Amino acid sequence: ANLGGSATMCGDPPNIIIGTSLGYSFGDFIVNTGVIALIAMFVIVPYFYFCFRKKLALAEDGCPVSCPDPREAIKSKRSFAMSCMIFACAVILLITHAQTGLTVSCIGVITGAATLLASGKHAGKLLRQVDWLILNVLIPTIIPSLKLR
Repeated sequence: ANLGGSATMCGDPPNIIIGTSLGYSFGDFIVNTGVIALIAMFVIVPYFYFCFRKKLALAEDGCPVSCPDPREAIKSKRSFAMSCMIFACAVILLITHAQTGLTVSCIGVITGAATLLASGKHAGKLLRQVDWLILNVLIPTIIPSLKLR
């Protein structure tokens, strides 16, 4: 888990279910959970730093030992730009979901579909990488929050 997962409605399925059932907007949820998540972060980060400071020792070039080169991680600038646009749209939809009437889980489905469409010929590869067992467990918990009419 991380700060985004614990403090936001879209962080994990229980947050979606709780926030939707309480009628919270994205902002309401952050107000109610963000403070404690932020406090926990300020406690946990120093704790982990002291526990793992030897492993965080800097290499000769000044980068941490496991610091990847971003140019190696981004294989296609076009795909990266598309992913950034989909992410930005998802964030905008999540922040405005109380005004648009879209549920958080519906926004997740829209974002997933957009990602598959943007991946083009690689969509099959993405679908083969999905952990379907986990989805079989999560889908029944998310469907009630879609509020299909």
